[in-house]
Amino acid sequence: MIYLDTSALFKLVRREVETDALSTWLLERVDVPKVTSALTRVELLQATRRLDSSPVGIATALLA
Repeated sequence: MIYLDTSALFKLVRREVETDALSTWLLERVDVPKVTSALTRVELLQATRRLDSSPVGIATALLA
């Protein structure tokens, strides 16, 4: 099981230095279940809304 916190998921919404490494790492573990917390759901959507409304759709898809 892989726990993804807000900072990890945010790297998948907005490109950062670690985005490529995290994406690759997750793709190598596609069959491993991913989990997050209810707090992360709130934090991630709030953080993306602060930037711009366009990444909100990406964040919503990641949390689905």
